[in-house]
Amino acid sequence: MQDRQSKFRIGHHLSDIIAGRSELFGDVRLGIHVKNENEVLHSPLVWDGELHLDHLNDLIFMNTRALETERGLVYQLQQQQPFSEGQFVAVQLNLWTKADIQIAFRYLPPFQHATPWCTVGRGL
Repeated sequence: MQDRQSKFRIGHHLSDIIAGRSELFGDVRLGIHVKNENEVLHSPLVWDGELHLDHLNDLIFMNTRALETERGLVYQLQQQQPFSEGQFVAVQLNLWTKADIQIAFRYLPPFQHATPWCTVGRGL
């Protein structure tokens, strides 16, 4: 189960898809940088109820739908009652171009100064 203090929110831009905080990782951010945003289709899933990790795949599967597009079959996450923030978040990405995906962590131990952002990036 995700710790109760975790909170994630969905951003409004590809450069800020997910932002949040968890006890294990501290501050977390996910972003994508592409030249043409029309070459990326993304969909989020935010869940704010209790979730055991062994049911994680079921939650994602039950909220995934397949769509036929001019580019072929794509998959999107869709939930009946979407949350704006929650304890768990997942993102489905469909990319048709080179993209730089950036995941950043910053841990803030109790009663200490924040560490610098640790950024993991990968060009696809």
